[in-house]
Amino acid sequence: MKKTTRGLIAGLAIIMAGATARAADGTFSGAYVGLEFGYGSVEFNGAKDNDKKSFGGIAGYRHQFENDFVLGGEFALANVSYDSWGGYDHSTVDFKHSWAGSALIGYAFGAEYENLLYGKIGYNRIRFDVTSDGNDGAPANVTTRESDGGMRYGVGYERKFSDMFSIRVGADYSKHKGYYKQFEGKAAFILTF
Repeated sequence: MKKTTRGLIAGLAIIMAGATARAADGTFSGAYVGLEFGYGSVEFNGAKDNDKKSFGGIAGYRHQFENDFVLGGEFALANVSYDSWGGYDHSTVDFKHSWAGSALIGYAFGAEYENLLYGKIGYNRIRFDVTSDGNDGAPANVTTRESDGGMRYGVGYERKFSDMFSIRVGADYSKHKGYYKQFEGKAAFILTF
């Protein structure tokens, strides 16, 4: 898992380095980084929590074509905060962090093409600790680190306020192997290079 994550980060860094060497052709062309905040709900093994919070960073590259369609790729890493809760029978789940890689497609519009509607699809992976309470025959207070991956879908709107600065709002939905689902509203502050 660590090798996969390092490989994705290294690949994205290479893409961004090459992308910043080229001149941006459109309002939403170029490499970008940002800070992202999220709030929503999570369902885990039948138990639901409506107080999901996340904070993290995003990085990616996109290109706006002459027909004003925008294509790109994005990597996100977030610290996930939930109250510990009983997501498994006879145990407590404590979520840690997640990462995601997504492909984006959008359309730029407005007098100066400062608005972007987009959709995305990708892969999301989350890490969590499971602590047994001992009622299922397992030793009490034994914690194991686990992770789970699945598809992520999202939609959103982004507004450019200058050549470099924009604000994004959107929503993501993730479903992992049938027993983990999350819905999250998000906001991000983005700098384009």
